[in-house]
Amino acid sequence: MREKEKKEREDSLLVVFNGLVAVFTFFLALSSGYLWLETRRLRKISNQQGEDLKTSIALAKRASEVAIALELPIFVIENVTISKMKGTLTINLGNHGRTPAIISSHSLLTQIDQALPLEPTYPMASVIDEVSSRIVEKGHVYEISRDTHLSQDAWKSISERKTILWAYGYLEYIDFLKQRRQAGYCLAYEPNRYDNGGKWVLKGPPKYTYDQLVVC
Repeated sequence: MREKEKKEREDSLLVVFNGLVAVFTFFLALSSGYLWLETRRLRKISNQQGEDLKTSIALAKRASEVAIALELPIFVIENVTISKMKGTLTINLGNHGRTPAIISSHSLLTQIDQALPLEPTYPMASVIDEVSSRIVEKGHVYEISRDTHLSQDAWKSISERKTILWAYGYLEYIDFLKQRRQAGYCLAYEPNRYDNGGKWVLKGPPKYTYDQLVVC
């Protein structure tokens, strides 16, 4: 009788123990699932914070670049003249930026053709270096001149619109941050239809017109 009672008590304890193990296993699984969800949520938050940080850094960098750009010299072509008699081409570039520029060199070339190559080239013969500091203050103009020596036949072809007279080049300068920059430009001579005159217009492939840092 005692053996039977002992056996029943042991079976009851085993049932209770197994029940406790089952409950513990259930809560352990529940806890593990919650922990997995929480870890996933924290990972998402961490990733989002990382993306937000990258965005903030990019915005701060962009804001800094814009602030610097607002202070840079801005060269704009004020006027262009060409003397058919003397063969002299003159371009006046005005500084419309907020700070002065120190001119280091400039290039100016002319070419008669229907179109220019997609990439500009500046032969050494077309480049003139400034031997002394030439500072162009805000609101002041820098003049570039070259002799063109175009023949009468060339002018006749240009006037009849059989070909195009191009003028292109760059102005190299040092900005207020002591960085060397180049401002490229490109123009085409557009003759009048009813007289011998004409005007210069901004035209040409996109890569001829730019303002960029000079990479040494």
